[in-house]
Amino acid sequence: MSIMVTIKDESLGKGSNQSTELYFTAERMSVRELIEARITQEVEKYNAHATGEYIGLVQPTESEARLNGYSLTKGQLIDVEKQKSAAVKSFLTNEFFLLVNNRQVTDLDEEVILLPESEVSFIKLVPLIGG
Repeated sequence: MSIMVTIKDESLGKGSNQSTELYFTAERMSVRELIEARITQEVEKYNAHATGEYIGLVQPTESEARLNGYSLTKGQLIDVEKQKSAAVKSFLTNEFFLLVNNRQVTDLDEEVILLPESEVSFIKLVPLIGG
């Protein structure tokens, strides 16, 4: 059984930037599993075509940031394990926070329940320039 959930990406102060539908194989999972499942699906989707333009939660190594994503050399594949590690680190260092059904989750081991009507938002914090 798989559950399709709409995932929203937002930047603090800018509102919703994009949304995508992801599939999860379990209804109950930890916050870590949720983040890693999202990253796995993003990387697998990108690697299937390796177009050079990656739109994802965290910036891959050896890529340049662009307005709505990251630019890599066309054909360059992304390492899913490195991306999962970077995403978990970004969560732990508060580079983004996560809302599940409008409730902030703060612990990687916290269990969440995902249903088709669940709302999951990844909210990126935009660093201040010159600060």
